[in-house]
Amino acid sequence: MEILKTKDYGAFKFILSNREVDMNHVKKLAKSIQRNNLLYVRPIICDDKMNVIDGQHRLEAAKSISAEVYYMKVPNLTKADIAVLNCAQKNWTRADFINFYALEGNPNYKQLANLINEYYYASPTAIIKIATDGNSTDIRNGTMKLRDLKRARQVFDWVRKLQDRFEFATDTDFIIALSQVVNNQKAFDALHKSASSKSLKKGGSLSEYKVTIESHLK
Repeated sequence: MEILKTKDYGAFKFILSNREVDMNHVKKLAKSIQRNNLLYVRPIICDDKMNVIDGQHRLEAAKSISAEVYYMKVPNLTKADIAVLNCAQKNWTRADFINFYALEGNPNYKQLANLINEYYYASPTAIIKIATDGNSTDIRNGTMKLRDLKRARQVFDWVRKLQDRFEFATDTDFIIALSQVVNNQKAFDALHKSASSKSLKKGGSLSEYKVTIESHLK
């Protein structure tokens, strides 16, 4: 179906049975649209009479800053479809944003997506923490930058060697502790040689993992 665009906000009609508009949510959306109008990625859905079936918050946000509205007219939709669409939709996850910017050609996101695929045994949270200089907001805004990829790969290669002996080696806190305590290959070799199932045990927190790892480097 064709995605259309307009600034004729009056062409759209609201359905009374749809959920009430949350103006705080509208303001947040408006800021996001003002920064980068990606409404074409998720256009407003209307029936053939321009009743808004899905996207009333996005419409109000675009209207508040005079931004173009992207929409699709889908024939034969009814009020009952509002509930179906609201139940079926989900907010974009961190992975969705990473994949989106990667597909858009952003080299930082492409490399991060490759890291997540390559080191599938580690949690994306650990990979993002070690490989990037950003947080969730940066990832969502498309401003995330990678740090030293060579260092990140080194840490996750260490995890690969440890996971056969220690099930908890893929725990997020353990991986982050490993990256913060073990600074070079020589130190890791010492840890790998001295650690046993009795001496290197599952911890309950990042600080506990750091203490037990440090004890093997003395």
